[in-house]
Amino acid sequence: MRPISSIPWEKYRRITEKLVKQLSGNYGMNKMDLVESLNRQLVGWASFYQYTDHTATIYSKVDRTVFWKLGYWMARKYKRGFRSLMRGYVRSPEKGKAKIWVL
Repeated sequence: MRPISSIPWEKYRRITEKLVKQLSGNYGMNKMDLVESLNRQLVGWASFYQYTDHTATIYSKVDRTVFWKLGYWMARKYKRGFRSLMRGYVRSPEKGKAKIWVL
């Protein structure tokens, strides 16, 4: 067994595929239950790779994927345009922080 120094590309692709699959259907699910499920998966995955190098780049890619897929999931669920949904549910980030959905 060899030590892992950075997050393998295959592991990044696998977690994003899993999250995209979860956000590509099941529009009857409660949005808070979905977000809690996503948070549990992301916290577990991030805590496994927390001591590797170059985590910020991979974490930001996963964050971007989840942000946009969650937005499109909510737009489809509530039958609203994505722009109008963002005006109501996205809070402007502080300097150096990521955009967040306000649910």
